[in-house]
Amino acid sequence: MVTWQMAALGLPLLGGGAALILQAADPQVGAGIAGHSRYLDGPWQRLERTLAVYRSLVYATEEEAAEIGGRLRARHAGIEGAGPDGRPYRALDDQLMAWVHATLAMGVISSLRAFRGDVSAGALDAYWREQLRLAAALGISAGALPGSWPAFEAWFEERAAGLRATPAAQQLWSDLRRLPAPAGVPGPAWALARPFAGAAVRAITAAQLPPALAAGLGFAWTPARRARLMALRAAGHLLLRAAPARLRMSGASRRKWAQSGRPIPRRRRQLPA
Repeated sequence: MVTWQMAALGLPLLGGGAALILQAADPQVGAGIAGHSRYLDGPWQRLERTLAVYRSLVYATEEEAAEIGGRLRARHAGIEGAGPDGRPYRALDDQLMAWVHATLAMGVISSLRAFRGDVSAGALDAYWREQLRLAAALGISAGALPGSWPAFEAWFEERAAGLRATPAAQQLWSDLRRLPAPAGVPGPAWALARPFAGAAVRAITAAQLPPALAAGLGFAWTPARRARLMALRAAGHLLLRAAPARLRMSGASRRKWAQSGRPIPRRRRQLPA
């Protein structure tokens, strides 16, 4: 599966912040987050949990995926209400669930494109077919998402035009300045490094947001920020090319891959182009 290979890389985490903001920038999803979710109190923990569930779905059998989807639907069954504009929302609404899934699917590809270069049309087609199977396991109706990758990209762009800098999106954007310390990094060292790391993550995230949304969140591209982003992309591209495949895979993905009985890819060409 192409999705197996793409999810194996640690890169999806780089698209995770943008995915959360894209979700929260939908007025109805944002209202649900503000009214029913605690993840604004711990967005990075929420992102880790979301990616863990995503990986579980990717590496699950058909029966396991259906079980995971059923649990998620049960957990969200009572989430409904009305936003500040009076529009009703329901967490299990097909279009809202489709948008949340779409942000994660697009986040993987946007990260790959940013740090590894373009992804082939064949890989994108295969990836999207697999994403549609994951969407079905989540209970998203067959017609809620387009049937091909080119149609999905056009749908995503059109859907993103209606996003707003909602209060939930603004808080998540602000939280990018307060990154938690990575495991093993001492507090004093992280206190010195965090402003630079936060600036880097904000640039990476802004590059994956629609320009109008990034501007609405108060982000403006300056020559220094563009130069920083280009340097980050160049460094990431070199590291990914040089590192062995096992090191480029996240720890969680290595464990899931090993549990499946499939051999862990050892050559760069075994991962998506």
